[in-house]
Amino acid sequence: MKITVILTGGTIACKTENHIMNPQADSAYSIINMYKSQINSNIDFTAIQPFNILSENYTAKTYNLLLDYLYNLDFSDSDGVIITHGSDTLSYTSALVAMVMPNVKIPVVLTAADYPPDNSLSNALSNFSAAVEFISTKTAGIFTAYGAKGNTNIYLATRLSEADPIDDKFSGSENSIIAKVTNNSISYLNQPLINALAKGKRKVFTQKPIIKQDILLIKTYPNQNYSFYAPKNAAAVVLYLYHSATACTVGTNTSVIEFIKKCNATNTPVYLASYKNKSDRYATTNEINKLNTIPLYNITKESAYIKALLAYNQSLLPPNEIMNSDIYFECQ
Repeated sequence: MKITVILTGGTIACKTENHIMNPQADSAYSIINMYKSQINSNIDFTAIQPFNILSENYTAKTYNLLLDYLYNLDFSDSDGVIITHGSDTLSYTSALVAMVMPNVKIPVVLTAADYPPDNSLSNALSNFSAAVEFISTKTAGIFTAYGAKGNTNIYLATRLSEADPIDDKFSGSENSIIAKVTNNSISYLNQPLINALAKGKRKVFTQKPIIKQDILLIKTYPNQNYSFYAPKNAAAVVLYLYHSATACTVGTNTSVIEFIKKCNATNTPVYLASYKNKSDRYATTNEINKLNTIPLYNITKESAYIKALLAYNQSLLPPNEIMNSDIYFECQ
């Protein structure tokens, strides 16, 4: 089996020196060497390293470098691709890879670690092994492998939500987990979605997006002061609402109504997520609906943001057409 490994950094590429974890050029390859020495020496890995950074340091420049590699990568000689990544922004890059490669014919699996591979507590080898095991099933699509040692979840890449800051565990939207890999044994949890993946999706980004324009992502919270935000500097705004699809509608600076009006005045599109497909709605949501906004239904914060970032940094299709389409099962 031939697997291409794209090494981008993160904890899975780190060494710890004087209690400081930092990616090292040579240590990025250690997870491959560990797998070959401890699990299976017969896998033919080809490793490339476009950059080697902590994922919290991702910028537009980083995404453009990654997109360059993805659009120029020859998949014809690989049975699968593993992208090693930092855990902090894993859910964002997972969504990006899935949306620019929705018709991929081989398994592409992003993975990360909670500790460097040489730490006995690390799940690095377990997650990497699960990625290899899942690739062996030849299930085409974009996935993310992450979990506890010996028990790894395989997520659909566009339905992964970032790790909780308290317990460091990842979650996902409904039906986000495709399979589980436990001690190299795979159990499938969502066969209908796997079958749907095999049928492929429309390839929206036939040309590589180039990230130049910014998207303003705002997560609602109590007593939020919207006067702090400058929508005129953004190509679009993604306002991620409370779970009931609500936001504050009272007060001068705390009302989302006034903020949206300012966005409308500067012709800055406002996308509201995540909306629900329900006939009954709260009075606050009803007030918001009277304004010029675009709802995004049943979508994670990460997929909503990345979708907007890609849509407003390409020139082939109207951005709103992309935002209203289901690129890679991100809309449930």
